[in-house]
Amino acid sequence: MLGGQSAVSGHLTVGDKVKVAGKSGVINDVEPDWIVAGFPAVNINEWRKNSVLVGKLPEMRKRIIALEKKIEELEDKKV
Repeated sequence: MLGGQSAVSGHLTVGDKVKVAGKSGVINDVEPDWIVAGFPAVNINEWRKNSVLVGKLPEMRKRIIALEKKIEELEDKKV
């Protein structure tokens, strides 16, 4: 089953009973019974995890910058 505005590119093998979420792009073979989403389309469980992480990126970026600053300060103290 293909959701609205989804697409399959090229000569691929799409297994039986595959479900493709709307607005997804299938560019690789898909195993039977899988549910895929996104572009490139991935297993729905992986897509869900990635979707949550994308929302956390701004906070993660701030934390990384703060940690890099602390490391730099510690390195400066050693010298």
